Amino acid sequence: MEKKLFVLFFLLTIFVNIRGVKEEVAFILSKSFYFPFIYTRNLLLLLYNVERNSIKLNIENQKLREQLNDRGFSENNFIGSSSTACVGEILQYIPLGIPEEIVVKVKSEKIGSLIEGTVVDLNGYLVGKVEMEGGELIRIKTIYDESFKVGVESIHPYYTGILQGGEIPLVLYVPIDAEIHTGDTLYTSRLSSYAKPYIPVGTVKDYQKDIYNPIFYRAKIEPFFKPFTSRIVVIYGKSKN
Repeated sequence: MEKKLFVLFFLLTIFVNIRGVKEEVAFILSKSFYFPFIYTRNLLLLLYNVERNSIKLNIENQKLREQLNDRGFSENNFIGSSSTACVGEILQYIPLGIPEEIVVKVKSEKIGSLIEGTVVDLNGYLVGKVEMEGGELIRIKTIYDESFKVGVESIHPYYTGILQGGEIPLVLYVPIDAEIHTGDTLYTSRLSSYAKPYIPVGTVKDYQKDIYNPIFYRAKIEPFFKPFTSRIVVIYGKSKN
């Protein structure tokens, strides 16, 4: 029995070491394991580079938007000029349906210098504002929270208002003589206390005269930010110095 096994093993060794057999075995192994591994690795690297480039493009677009819209204003009024930017990874949405709060992890020395941080997604759309800092974790109040408020404005035509968060965010205190239209794009206002002006917020979905304040319009907003579409956010804030 042992002799038969030895002979069988010897013949198998000779067979495997034949050049054609070795090449075929190598081809099968590479096709089964190596190529899928390389493909997966390259795909992950590509996605990482796309995400990193999106962050850079987001920040550059925001700078350009501020410069274009702030021509004619002094540097002292340009509140975005002294801002810092951090990148954060989304860890949790609270609640899971329409999130009023997001928990984000930030690995940066700048985290301690964020004041009233403004948070945007990779498209540059307003997500919310920093509510609380604790070590590497930051809690963000989103535009879907009813207690969220920020000054907004339309550029063409120009008018201002106050955005109030909720499942369907509203814009209040739009002057009754404003040339408001369905589809108008709203941005964070240069006059608000936010660290970054001119961040895209959303579009006017519907509007009507405010029955409680007849000298104003109230408008329903379709936010640009959609939850669960990205794992990364960018946080803007003003330096304490």
